[in-house]
Amino acid sequence: MAFIEPPTVDWSDVQGEILQPYGHDWSAHLLVSFPDPAAGARFCAVMRPTLATADRWNAPDDSFRNLGLTYAGLAALGLADAELVSFPYAFRRSMAGRAAELGDTGLSAPATWDTPYGDPALHAWVMVTGATQARRDAALAELRSLAATQGVTVLGGELCDDLSGPGNRTKDHFGFDDGIGQPAIVGAPGPAYPGQGSPTPEGSLAPLALGAFLCGYPNELGFDPPFPAADQVRRNGTFMAYRKLEEHVARFRDYIAANKALVGGDGELLAAKLVGRWRSGAPLALSPDHDDPALGADDQRNDDFGFANDPTGLKTPLCAHIRRTNPRNGLPEDNVIEPRLHRIIRRKMPYGSPLPEGAPDDGQPRGIVFRAYGADLVAQFEMVQAQWIASANDAGGLSTDQDPIAGLTDSTDRGPNRLGSTFAIPRTEGVRTLYDLPRFVTLKGGEYFFLPGLAALDWIVANAAGGSGERA
Repeated sequence: MAFIEPPTVDWSDVQGEILQPYGHDWSAHLLVSFPDPAAGARFCAVMRPTLATADRWNAPDDSFRNLGLTYAGLAALGLADAELVSFPYAFRRSMAGRAAELGDTGLSAPATWDTPYGDPALHAWVMVTGATQARRDAALAELRSLAATQGVTVLGGELCDDLSGPGNRTKDHFGFDDGIGQPAIVGAPGPAYPGQGSPTPEGSLAPLALGAFLCGYPNELGFDPPFPAADQVRRNGTFMAYRKLEEHVARFRDYIAANKALVGGDGELLAAKLVGRWRSGAPLALSPDHDDPALGADDQRNDDFGFANDPTGLKTPLCAHIRRTNPRNGLPEDNVIEPRLHRIIRRKMPYGSPLPEGAPDDGQPRGIVFRAYGADLVAQFEMVQAQWIASANDAGGLSTDQDPIAGLTDSTDRGPNRLGSTFAIPRTEGVRTLYDLPRFVTLKGGEYFFLPGLAALDWIVANAAGGSGERA
């Protein structure tokens, strides 16, 4: 693969969190509606100077903010039709409008979503973070006051609290460390770690083009897709797929306990087989028989692996969650799918209180707020979600099983072209197959957002309602 020259980027124009996580343990996600173009423009203008940017991704600030707009939000601001129609088709349809393509059916269909997800009045997403819970709560109160002052409506949102304790990698409610396995990006601020590149045809690893994640720059195919058309809107923006995913913790624990004898041990190996990593973050590819917390905590080692030396899935099952969402170099040589074209940046934080160990299901909602960033919703998020996670086809040589963690369907909730909820675990003594996996995760809502660069946000505000928007 040819060397990709790092582009010249004004990082102070790029919203933070897209390319590097903040590392804060508390956040809040507010979903906002604009009653009219003027109120929406005022809100965006007042938010603009408060937004975190990529040049300050590691600043010791105690709180950060980010802003994203839905297609309906851009329309509510009164942008001209010529600008609106130039946004990508999937974004214009909304996540609810793409439910069939994404596999969001049955108990995960838009008709079942929590309010206000799927509501066309959902116009903007605002995230505030805090280095402490008190700072997050104070920033959230400030944001609610700002929204009220500008005349916009807060429709709802989610509070996300750390489950692992200060200084540790974020855990989900199933107990797994998360945030490992992000793509390395040419020229991006912040560190890159071994293994974070994508496989090349020559067998090496290479960082991905910045244009795969920020609009306005050449992507992995060498061109800058003109979506949206106006360069002043496109440059330094990106798209985000936001999903509220409820985790059924008691069900997961019960299933592990009931089926652990299939692979032996106390259940930790079976849980690791489903995910592809031990709860510590240590990958099965490097530690297939036992957990290695030191490996899981070591960013220089915990993502430095591939699947080419494990073609049958003896270490990492072919349909384990991390293999299904990023097959790395594990696809057959004659496969036409190039994983590097379908990488996403993942961010997520847990919401809801943890379920104590050994406790039965208490009926309380808990799960994660998941965010996937990429410049091309269809090639990146939708490819991963629809083909590698939700479809029970071979997904380019993976297997005919769904992703057992995030597949979103079970044996009683199968849509067209789904073969059922099974999970094959290759063993030296033969394949062990789990049947009728229950649903471990249910989609409770989601939306597509556009996170503009700060100069683009200025342009959007100035052109709201045909040029009547107010500037800060």
